[in-house]
Amino acid sequence: MLLLTSTSDILRLVVGSAVTTIGVAAYYVDNAAGTITPGRTLTNITTATTTTIVAAPGASTQRNIRTVTISNNSASASAFVTIQQFDGTTSVDLFDATLLAGETIKLVEDGSWSHRDASGAEYTYNVPAQANLGIAGTLAETSPRMISGTCSPS
Repeated sequence: MLLLTSTSDILRLVVGSAVTTIGVAAYYVDNAAGTITPGRTLTNITTATTTTIVAAPGASTQRNIRTVTISNNSASASAFVTIQQFDGTTSVDLFDATLLAGETIKLVEDGSWSHRDASGAEYTYNVPAQANLGIAGTLAETSPRMISGTCSPS
């Protein structure tokens, strides 16, 4: 789950190259002072661009993003994509990967991301050992993240 808590919080997708279609399905629940309202957005992206895939909630509303599925529907083209949370000032990259033809990325309710190949097999990601070297005994990085060229289907 991801929370959008201000009227300028959005979830956006940066597509690095034009493909036939990147399809996005996002499902969320709004909480406005205890009034719960489900919602969804469906988006097709065909150009290299930055696109809002979940808009900001209204005033005094929290938007709980439950599931997001991003699919490369191209028969042959790949595209590098980056999912970002943006608050109107600061952008944070949440996940990025190259989506080959037929591949998907999915955010599930527990807040984890999965990347699946065209056959449905999930990719696994390994962080190089040096990524965990810190200064003064602290960890520079504590959880796996996409590092180009280090993934393989499991």
